[in-house]
Amino acid sequence: MERIITTLIYRLWPDFDMQPAADRARLYMNISGVLFSLPWLVVGLAWLVIQIDPIVLRSNWAFMLFILGFSLIIERLPFYYFINMGGEHYGSNSSDLCDIVLVSGYFIFGPTTVTIFLIKTLVAYILSWFGATSTIHRWIWLRNFLFNLGTPLVAILAGLAVYGAAGGQYPLTGLNANQLLAAFLALVVYWMVIALLMLLWWFLLYRSRLLETTADVELNGNSQSNLDQVVLYRKSFIFLIAAYIPGVFGILAAVLYTRIGIWIYLLFFLGVFFVSLLARRMSFAMMTSQQKTRELDQLEQLGREIIAAPADASNLPNLLEKYLPGMLSYQQLSVRLFDGHSLLNLPQD
Repeated sequence: MERIITTLIYRLWPDFDMQPAADRARLYMNISGVLFSLPWLVVGLAWLVIQIDPIVLRSNWAFMLFILGFSLIIERLPFYYFINMGGEHYGSNSSDLCDIVLVSGYFIFGPTTVTIFLIKTLVAYILSWFGATSTIHRWIWLRNFLFNLGTPLVAILAGLAVYGAAGGQYPLTGLNANQLLAAFLALVVYWMVIALLMLLWWFLLYRSRLLETTADVELNGNSQSNLDQVVLYRKSFIFLIAAYIPGVFGILAAVLYTRIGIWIYLLFFLGVFFVSLLARRMSFAMMTSQQKTRELDQLEQLGREIIAAPADASNLPNLLEKYLPGMLSYQQLSVRLFDGHSLLNLPQD
C-alpha cells in the first residue's frame, strides 16, 4: 500500500519533496486515508443495496424523513472535548447525539433506515465542502468524507446482521430480554468494527517509513514531531466512546415508540435536543476556561524568562517562539515592532 500511495503522491505533486515537512505528512495521511476508506465504502454500499426493502421505504417515508431532518438538526449542535497530547499540546474532537436518533430508526425499521445515515452524511459533507479553501483542506475533506461514510456503513450493517442472527425483530419491542440482549450486542459489534478499522488505519499509517521521516503533526499551529502513538490511540478510543456510546439511548427511544407511541417518542427527542444545547454551551465554557488557564500559565512563564534574559532583548524572538504557540490558537501568527521588523512568524513563510 505504501508503494501505491507514494506513486500516487508523486503523480499528483511532482514537487512533493520541495513541500514543507508538515504539508508532506498531511498529504501522505490524506491520500492513505482515501485509499484505505474506498474499499469499505464500496462494500458498505453494495451491502446496503441488498438490505433495502422498498416496501418499508414506501410505507414509512414520512417518519424516516423526520428522522433525517432531526438528525441533521442535532448534528448542527456538536459539543467539544479536549485531550492533552503531551506537554503543552492539546488535541480536540467534536461529537453529537445524532447517533441516538439514527439507532432508534435502525431498531424500528431495520437495515433500510441505514439509507438515512447515508443521506445525512452526504448532506453534511456537501455543505462543509465550501469551507475547504485549499488543496490540503480539500484532501482532508475527501479523507474524512470517505472514512466517516464507509467505515460506519459497514459497522452499522454488521451490527444489524448480528442483531438478526441473535433473534432480533423489527420493530424492537423491548419486553423480550433476548431482543434487548440482541440489540446491545448489535451496538457492541457496531462499536468494535469502528474501533478496529480506526486502529487498523493508524497502524498502517504509522508503520510507514515515509511518514516517519516527514511527520510533523500540527497542534494549535505548532508542529510537534514524533507524537506518541499511544496518545493517538487513546484519543481515538475516547472519541469512539463520546461519539457512539449515546447510541444506547436509541434502544430506549425505539422501545418507547413501539410500546407507548409516537408522541412520547417525539417528547424524548425534544429532551435530546435540549441536552445537546446544554452540552454544547458547557463545552464552549470549558474550552474558554482551558484556553484562559493556558494563556495565563504561559504568560507567567514568558514573563519570568524575559526578566531573566539579557537586557538587550537578543533572546526575545526565541522566547516568543517557545511560549506563544502554547498560548494562542492560530493559523498564522506574526509579532512585529512598530518599525516593521518581525520578531516571530509562524509558519515561517
